[in-house]
Amino acid sequence: MAKDYSQEKEVARRLYVYSNLTACFVAKRVGISERSMSKWIKEGKWKEERLKHSLNDFSDTTYSQTVLVMDEFKLYLKKIIPDVSPVICDYVNKYLLHKLSV
Repeated sequence: MAKDYSQEKEVARRLYVYSNLTACFVAKRVGISERSMSKWIKEGKWKEERLKHSLNDFSDTTYSQTVLVMDEFKLYLKKIIPDVSPVICDYVNKYLLHKLSV
């Protein structure tokens, strides 16, 4: 019978999402394989949860300034590449927010 890892999974989720630790470090600390950790991160959408948590830590001013800079950058992209797709703008948003949260 397979071992129940629900307790380890919850501890790993909390450490990964709220402590901003690497997946490798969390896996070692909790006592699971890096492969299991990667699987849990992907299945549980922990990266998205981590990003949301990081964004909540921003002050309102910092977040507002970030949004303004991203909007200006998207306008610049549309000027130099008029037919830029919304997919690229969405990617730029996610990339910049991720870089700011790390």
